[in-house]
Amino acid sequence: MDFIRLSRPLSQARNHWGITPPFCAEPRMNRTQLIKRMAQLSDLPQTTCKATLTQLEAVICKALHEGETVYLPKLGVFEIRHHLPRSGRNPQTGAEIQIPLRTVAAFKPASQLKQAVSG
Repeated sequence: MDFIRLSRPLSQARNHWGITPPFCAEPRMNRTQLIKRMAQLSDLPQTTCKATLTQLEAVICKALHEGETVYLPKLGVFEIRHHLPRSGRNPQTGAEIQIPLRTVAAFKPASQLKQAVSG
């Protein structure tokens, strides 16, 4: 498939190529669908998969809260990033404002995941 411009709306891309391009928000897997897929692939009951996913989320959240970096081979790295305070401008009034320190969770995909997504 040729390069798809990101500026092309989903409906135009679907009409032009007859498919949903991989960069589009549709289709989207939600939590329930993820649990069902995990159960199918692992031959475990959905309740076990749901508990496992819940525990994984809790462990990652707690580790990030404590300042740890979580590395999952073949998937990527979850880490905390700090954005220093800076000055900015209010676009309506032009007045200078101070933007405070921000701490955000970030994910950096592993090279195997990048290769799997790009084809």
